[in-house]
Amino acid sequence: MKHILAVAAVMALAACGGSSFNTIGCDPAVASCSLACTTGTCSGTCGGSCSGVCSGGSTCTVTAGSSASLNCTSGATCNFTVAGSSSIGCTAATCHTVCTGSCNVGCASGSVCDLKCASDTAPRSIPNGGSC
Repeated sequence: MKHILAVAAVMALAACGGSSFNTIGCDPAVASCSLACTTGTCSGTCGGSCSGVCSGGSTCTVTAGSSASLNCTSGATCNFTVAGSSSIGCTAATCHTVCTGSCNVGCASGSVCDLKCASDTAPRSIPNGGSC
């Protein structure tokens, strides 16, 4: 049984890496994820303590668990949905963030950013960043 769980954990880690995450789903009970998207359209989910970056004009849609750390840079368009204690950085990009708990969103260098907290009825523009 332990061998099967170990194999599953290794397979989950292997599925979470790479230069694209088009169909990635990660089990937060098994492993945290590190995601990267540098071209095209990428979408997926990752569990707690997820980290990742979208850049190079890519379009990314990511749903992450708690304590996520995601960055959107270099002309990318990002649609992030994150749980509590998460941090989002947006530099020279377009960032749309939904926080289901507490989060902090940094918006810099000509970025266009909006944020929807759990208590908000609609996203609000945050040209200088914001938090929930």
